[in-house]
Amino acid sequence: MLILKISLKMPITEAIRTITDFNAVLINTDLVHSTKEIELAKYLTNRSFERKDNIANDPKLEFLLWLSGKNDIKSAMATIKPTEKEAILIIFNKEEDKDQILNKLEAKEEVFKEKEVDQKRLERISLSR
Repeated sequence: MLILKISLKMPITEAIRTITDFNAVLINTDLVHSTKEIELAKYLTNRSFERKDNIANDPKLEFLLWLSGKNDIKSAMATIKPTEKEAILIIFNKEEDKDQILNKLEAKEEVFKEKEVDQKRLERISLSR
């Protein structure tokens, strides 16, 4: 998994449509403070598919449910929606071409300044179900 902060030139609705061609998601930069939150949501996504208690059929959507702490896709999508100018890009498959995705999104990689891990944020993710 690759986690990048990016700045966007294209409108966010177009970027969201573009990212569906890849095993990746765009999320609001305010939603995530540390990579630990993303790693926990990914772990819980994998576990929910193993246990067959996933809500979404698509692993990307299931991941967004866990990360947002929501139980329905509509509210999760509203919570994670990036701003018009910047987003966190999460590429699930390391073999995906980061440069190709950035080019398709007309995006530029920025510095992702990780904040200290907040236990309450991790609890929100892990206890959301």
